[in-house]
Amino acid sequence: HHHHHHHHHHQKHSMRRKSSSNKPVVVKSSTTDVLRAQELRLLFNQLNLAAYADVFVAEKIEVRDLPYLVQKDRSEQLRRLMPAMGPRIRLEEYVKKKLEQEQQQQQRQQQEEQEDN
Repeated sequence: HHHHHHHHHHQKHSMRRKSSSNKPVVVKSSTTDVLRAQELRLLFNQLNLAAYADVFVAEKIEVRDLPYLVQKDRSEQLRRLMPAMGPRIRLEEYVKKKLEQEQQQQQRQQQEEQEDN
């Protein structure tokens, strides 16, 4: 007798159609958040850390936050985000090199300014 219960299948289809449009997701987070997340994912891909990108994005960690994260007094937090040692080392080495490069650039700029006078 109960053949009318097939109507429920139609609701599932209409719900699927709604969720396939990604618009609501973008509205919630600002464009800068999206760009910073993309920047982090790009970097993590280069460092072979792509598996951890989601965790860092979820914690709203940005590329410029990484130097603070690898400091000794935050090692617990880093360990929670990256339980495996390999990825932690890659991240720490990257940050160390990057900071050294930035310092060298600053020194160069200072030297150029002194030469101009």
